[in-house]
Amino acid sequence: MAYAPHYFTNVTLVSMNSSSSLLSIHTPWGWLWVDPNPSHQGWAWAQEASGRQRPESAEEETLLNAFTAYTQGDDATLMAWPLPHTVGTPFQRAVWSDLLAIPKGKTASYGEVAKRVAQTMGQKPAPQAVGQACRNNPWPLRVPCHRVISTAEQQGKTGFVGYAGHTLGYLPAIKTQLLAWEQQLLPNTRVESTRH
Repeated sequence: MAYAPHYFTNVTLVSMNSSSSLLSIHTPWGWLWVDPNPSHQGWAWAQEASGRQRPESAEEETLLNAFTAYTQGDDATLMAWPLPHTVGTPFQRAVWSDLLAIPKGKTASYGEVAKRVAQTMGQKPAPQAVGQACRNNPWPLRVPCHRVISTAEQQGKTGFVGYAGHTLGYLPAIKTQLLAWEQQLLPNTRVESTRH
């Protein structure tokens, strides 16, 4: 039985009905289900493989190589991967764009991201809406929503870690592992906030 993936938007869920179209990539943090459809391409964390585990096109091979390089500490190819501009609302796209500016080894709170996005869009800050945009991020790792943390986490309080709309289970564990892994890649820095 396949587990429901996390991060795919409603648009992308249409292609999730046929798991044979998915490419499953194993990472140190779990499986990523990759939807290769160029019109709404995305990927999602899952607990097990579904569909294919071998690329069927040069584009899929390149993406697999990008994920492999990422797991070895080289994120240049993955970060350069083009993202479709047709996915998400204007607010979600603004949030995802802001997340791209959070450097590896640093974090920002939902409130900090909300303030920056609000300035860009000329509206009031909405931290909960930022959380929803993170939950609907169709490109985990490429758009590093794992670097967005709660104010409690920022203050060093433990016990509440949310990721992909979940506070229990394997997804929050992935977030914790990704942040620890990034910290390990940058041994002379600690994970810190991007507060100004």
